[in-house]
Amino acid sequence: MTIEEPTIAPIPRQSGPKAPDEPIDTDEVVSLAEMVFGHLDGQISLAEFKAQIAVAVDAVFLALSVAIDRQILASIFASSASVSHRLVSLLSIAMIVCLLVSVYMALRVARPTLTVMTPPNPFYFVNIHSWTKQQFIKEFTGQTRAQMTSNLMDEVYILSGIAHKKFSRVRISLNLLIVAIALWAATQFILLVAP
Repeated sequence: MTIEEPTIAPIPRQSGPKAPDEPIDTDEVVSLAEMVFGHLDGQISLAEFKAQIAVAVDAVFLALSVAIDRQILASIFASSASVSHRLVSLLSIAMIVCLLVSVYMALRVARPTLTVMTPPNPFYFVNIHSWTKQQFIKEFTGQTRAQMTSNLMDEVYILSGIAHKKFSRVRISLNLLIVAIALWAATQFILLVAP
């Protein structure tokens, strides 16, 4: 009895890498757009998570600021107040303002701004919700490949703008939170060393 060696089918060769100046086909565009869409969605979620953390920390420091003695805050206008008390008063007011603006910016990240796109885009949830189910099915399935690619690219572009706005606002919120913490630390130091 003879044993035959298994034959190995040849691996089909790719036509080779595309030239750098060769345009990508529609399927590649859609695949890349879906990948970018998913990445942007994750970035938006990350920005919103950071905003939630900023609001929580801001709330803790605002709660601490309630304990600031009202006389210290009023000492900024009292002619008999020492320089250190006036400085503490000024730093405390600046800290509270920073915290309030930080909370506002963080809440702006979490608060959606919904607008209807024109022309309507079947990938955009606000447009989808404004249609009936039958209109949505007709709009979505009635697209040509070029329209689908264009609509998907529009949605990716819009999502990148949303992510940019959210991260810009989170950055402002966190920067103000850092400033408020520094002001709080300076206030505590002055209260510790001042007579």
